[in-house]
Order: sequence, then structure tokens, then C-alpha cells
Amino acid sequence: MKKENRHFLLYSLLLAFVFLAVCSKSSFLYPFNDWYDANDFLTLGKGMLHGLVPYRDLYEQKGPILYAAHALCALVPGPAFLGVYFLEVGALTCFLYHMSKIIRLYLRPAAAYGILPVLCALLLSAESFCQGDSAEELCAALLAVTLYHTLAYFREYQGRPMPYGILLIDGVLAGCILWVKYTLLGFHLAYMAMLFFLCVKDRKLLRGIKSCFVFLGGMAVPTVPVLLYFAGNHALGNLFQVYFYNNIFLYDSEKSAGIASLLLTILLRTGDTFLRNIQFSVFTILGVAGFLLSRRFLSGRGKIVLAAEAILLAFFVYTGSNFPYYGYIFSIFPVLGFVALGSGIGSLLEKLPRKDLLPQTMGGHFPKMLPEALLAIICLVFAYYKSPNTADIGKSPDSLVQYQFAAIINESEQPTLLNYGFLDAGFYTAADVLPTEKYFQMQNISSESFPEMMDAQDACVREQRVEYVVVRGEEVPAFMLEYYTPVQEARQTYEGAHVLYTLLRKK
Repeated sequence: MKKENRHFLLYSLLLAFVFLAVCSKSSFLYPFNDWYDANDFLTLGKGMLHGLVPYRDLYEQKGPILYAAHALCALVPGPAFLGVYFLEVGALTCFLYHMSKIIRLYLRPAAAYGILPVLCALLLSAESFCQGDSAEELCAALLAVTLYHTLAYFREYQGRPMPYGILLIDGVLAGCILWVKYTLLGFHLAYMAMLFFLCVKDRKLLRGIKSCFVFLGGMAVPTVPVLLYFAGNHALGNLFQVYFYNNIFLYDSEKSAGIASLLLTILLRTGDTFLRNIQFSVFTILGVAGFLLSRRFLSGRGKIVLAAEAILLAFFVYTGSNFPYYGYIFSIFPVLGFVALGSGIGSLLEKLPRKDLLPQTMGGHFPKMLPEALLAIICLVFAYYKSPNTADIGKSPDSLVQYQFAAIINESEQPTLLNYGFLDAGFYTAADVLPTEKYFQMQNISSESFPEMMDAQDACVREQRVEYVVVRGEEVPAFMLEYYTPVQEARQTYEGAHVLYTLLRKK
């Protein structure tokens, strides 16, 4: 690795460590990450460490690689989410490093030192970042790599096909995304399809076919271990039933609508996402428009590929449901806006001697960090005040309902617990209790589409299969009081709502 690349890798790591410490509830500055998704993933990861198989033993709808990553996180000693914080730092480091490589394709390295902390501030304080640890956050790092490959290849297109080595890497990344959250695959599908069509257009059909097989071979690298794991646990049917069939057909979506209605829905959802994340979507629009309209950045073919990647990404993301965190996957595009802006004043910068722009030390290679440090501090202050999460920094764990209930639950020698009627809110994590029920929480599937889930939770209560039950809402279901006694209530703010939680114990 070149010295400049090493410097940017370390710089990216430093920025990721600091900004995530402030903006992600997984960090050591926070008492707990109470976001439902983060707790789902960690519960599944812990379950895998204890021999429980996703989909067969624990029902959740994301991909197995995501759970396997959180199984590794669960091995890290210390606070419950410390391992998750390290995972986020690794993902953001990869993301920022490839953002720096994109910037350096078009601008001086000095510009990348200034742009990266601004990107951190805008992205991590946006609504779509949520509390940290979304599948989109982790997959954005993988998309950033392929975006860099796209831009580097088409910056000065020479007519040579994409190297097999790059295709293999991008195939591996696509395979990982397939088994994390396959609705984020639109970007890579467009990427490979367009490269194939370009080969066909250039009368290199055989090369195009070989390229597809190399890409698919890369996808097989993470796919084979996944299939072997589920086959070895006699759970391939569960994998395909839950991860593919149920996700496609049971969730509320627009799939059954006409094509015109579907396209309008996707357009409206994309626009809504951009408005909710205006702080970085402005740069997304500016960048994509600049790259598609200007001859300065990409060849004509490159513009077509970039447009296809962006369009198919949005199509796959918003064909189904629409949640705030979906928008974070578009975090790969704002860098294009900064490049477009930077190139606009590039002629002015070129007139200034490099030493006047950025003094250097360490043998004339590594820049003094004072200007960058000042900018990073300003960006960090912005992120602190803009992020909706920072109000929880420094809170005592004892102030949280999860740990208040955990203190009671852990009075039992071998406690069992059911998170009844809502998504995993962290009660399993705080009490360090593994679920004993397949439907240990309620997913966002209507009971009309999938009554089995609610029926199973009701049966668990009636048969008193667990010692404790946690209920969310103003009233405990009447039938539950025949079998369980309320032992504590507590209110806690979650995403702006003041929610009442009730802990009940078996009679």
C-alpha cells in the first residue's frame, strides 16, 4: 500500500472512531443502544453462538451474514454494544477510505482531508443513520468500494474490459450484500449488467460471459459457507422460506400494483427520503447531476453505468416498504457533490503552491493536521448538536427501562423472557437472556398476512412457557393477566414517543 493510502486509511479510522463515538448509540459514550434493529441483530448473533439457527429457531428477516457479524460482536467483552461499535468503526473506515480514493481521482489529496470530516458530520447526524448499526450502514461500505471501481474505470475509458480481479472483488461484495439485505443488490446488478452490455456492444460477447461468471464466482465465496451452514443444520428450507419467500410476499408492499403506480411510489419515496435527509441529499443531487451532465468526470459510457446504478438501487430499495433508515444507503453519493464543487474551484487551487495550501512534515509527505483538526472539530460540534442521539450521552444504565427490568429478571436463577407484541427493544440484551421462543418478538408483518407469529406468542403466554413477559403500550392484554402479574412499569422516550413498558411475571 502506498504511503498516501496508508495515511488516508489511518485518517479514516480516526474519523470513524471519533464521529461514531458521538453519533452512534453503540459507542462507549452511551449506556445502551435501544434501537430495535440493533438488538434484533445482537440477539440473533448471541443465539448463533449458543447453537440456535436463524429462521429455524429464531425468527428474523435480515440476512445470516449480518447475524454472523454480530455473533463476533457478542464475543467482545465489556458493554453490550462495544463489539457492535467496533463493527461500525470498521465499516465506516472502509467507507471513508474509498470516499477518499474517489475524491483523489479528481481533486488534490488535500481536498480529501477536508471533505471526509464534513461527510462524517452530514451522514452520521442525518435521520437515516438512526441510532447506529443498520444493515444499510454496513452495506454502504461495500457499495463504496464498487462505486470507486466504477468511477476509476470510466474516468478515462480506454475500451479495455473491466479486469477480472476487480470483478471478482465486486462479486464477493455483492455476495455479502445478498446475505445481509438483498434489496440493496440493485447497485451491483446494474453494475454487472451494464458491463456485460458494453462487452456485447464492443463485440466481445465471450469476454462479457466470462466476466459474468467471474462476478458470480465472487458471489459464491460468501454464499457457499452460508448454504453449508444451513444445510448442516437441516435448515435450508427455513432459510429460503423466511429470508426470501416471507420477505417478498408477506410484507406490505407495492409489488402487486401496476408498473406506473409502482414507479410513482418509488419516486415519491425517494423524494421523501431526500427531504428527510436534506443535509446530504443536496450534495447527492448536485453530484449525480454534475457527473451526468459534465464531460469532466466520466466518459459517456460511465455516465450510463452510474445512472443505472443509482436508479436500480432506488428501485430495489423502495419497491417494498419504506423506513427512515433505508435512506442511508444513498450515503455513497454525496461525495460526488463535493467533487463537483471542488472541481469548480480547482483552477484557483492549482494556481497556489502546494506548500501554501497545506504545510507538510514527516519527510514532506504527511500534512500537518492543524487545519484539518480545526475543521474536524467544527464538524464534530455540528454532528453533536444535529444528531438526535446525543441527548443520551453520559446517561446511567440504571436510568433505562431495559436495565431496570433486567435487575428484576436476573433475580431468577435461570430466567426466561418473551418480548411480546413488538420488536426486540433490548430487554434480552440488557438481561443477558437468550430467547427460548422462535417468535421472540413481533416483526413488521400484519397478523392477516402471517397469523402464526401472534398466535405463537399468545400460546406462549397461555402455556406460561416463559417466566417473564415485557409488554409495550398503555394497556396489558386482558387475557395475559390470567397467567401473569405485573411487577413493574416504566416510561421511556423512543424516537420521540413516550412509551410505557410493563414487566410481568408468571403466576
